[in-house]
Formats: sequence, C-alpha cells, structure tokens
Amino acid sequence: MSQPPVPTTIISSTTDLQSLLSKIPALPTSPPSLYVSIVGNGSYYGQPGERFGFLCLYIPPHNKIYLIDIQQLGEGVFTITAPTNTAPTPDDESGNTTSTSLKAILESPTIPKVFGSITSECRALDWRFGVSVAGVHATFILQWAASRYTCFNIGLSECVARHAPAPVANEYLYLHLREEAAYRAIKGSGDVPIKQRPLHEDIFLGLVNTLIPLPVLFRVYTDMLSAPDMKEYRDTVQSKTEDWIAEVLRR
Repeated sequence: MSQPPVPTTIISSTTDLQSLLSKIPALPTSPPSLYVSIVGNGSYYGQPGERFGFLCLYIPPHNKIYLIDIQQLGEGVFTITAPTNTAPTPDDESGNTTSTSLKAILESPTIPKVFGSITSECRALDWRFGVSVAGVHATFILQWAASRYTCFNIGLSECVARHAPAPVANEYLYLHLREEAAYRAIKGSGDVPIKQRPLHEDIFLGLVNTLIPLPVLFRVYTDMLSAPDMKEYRDTVQSKTEDWIAEVLRR
C-alpha cells in the first residue's frame, strides 16, 4: 500500500480510542490542533440506514492522522470515556483526574476544531448521536469572510485549488482523482466503498486527503483576515459560523 503523506493510524478498538482521547485535552489550542472530517457511506447522512464510516482527525502536534472506525466501534463510540490527567497547579499540586469522550470533545467550546464543511456533518452528529458541536472553525466560512462575503460556500476542492500552495494543491488533486476512480469502480461492482474492510488503498488515501489541506487553508484564511482592513469581516466569523450551524439544524 502507498504510504500516506502523513503517518496514519486506524482506530478500531476501544483501548486505542481511549488512548487517543486521553491526549486531546492537553493539546495546544492556538492554532487549533484538531482538524476533522466525517465520512459516511456516500449517501445523505440523515437517510434511514445511513451509517458513518469514519471520524477522521488530523493532529499536527502529533504529526499524525487518526481514522476512527465508527463502523467497527459502533455508534456508541461517541460516549466511550477515557481518563485524562490535568497538570498540577500551585493550588493543587496533585493534579486532577477527569474523563473525556468524543462527544465531550466535539461539544467543548474551549477545544477548537477545524472542519472543511459543517453542513451534513453537524446535522448528522446532532440528529443521530445527540452531539451538538461547538468550538467550530469552518474553512468555507473563513474563505467566505476572507472574500469579504462575496464568494459563498465553495467546496474543499475549490478552496484548495484557489488558495493552497501548489505542492499541496497538486497532491490533493492527485489523491482525489485516485479516490474518485476507486469509488466508481467499487460502486459499480455493487459494493459500498467505505464499508469494505480492509479499505481499498485509494479510499484509505482519500480519507487522509480530506484532512491534509485543512491546516494550510486555516492559516491562509486567518492570515488574510488578520489584515487591518479586514477587521469588520474577522469579527463576524464566529457569529456567522454559529448562525450557519443553527440554520442547518433547523432544516
């Protein structure tokens, strides 16, 4: 199998998931350390019978991508808990032991999470799993603000083509085309690509590919919005994101 551009681990056991969860609360928050995508079986997330395939996390401080296999772990994956240790403080030299879960992390307003898109993702998380996402940055809304609200809701592929450095854009396009070809071939055989185990090599690389541009795009758009004449747009990003999520959940 071709090596992914970033070391990647598939999380398919409770023990491995708990090990990952225990590390997340201590991650740096500026810039964000969690870049997220969710992949289903290729149909609308809210349809009867739809299942998430993977919740994918890119954690640059670890230089690692984690593909959490929801099909294998089951839909209770969001409430599996793991202990976390907080560092000792001057007032409490012993530190504290608490617990966390994917649900707690996704709902935490103090743990920033960067998504490429949040439309079907936040709807499915809310409707199917009772997860109300918070602390969200969406690259498509950052791009919208950076365009002074003139270029609305373009997809990840177009964001990458327009704004990512050429090496990132070229690699993204190459892997995206490989994934599309594999998807068509598997779908044509009557199978569901994301349900196959083990994953087809190009589907696996496609999951990785949805994450790799996100830190780059986040940096590009936040740099654009940091210009003095962009304050008006910079100051509205959070409210626009919250309004977008609220509107999606009303549909």
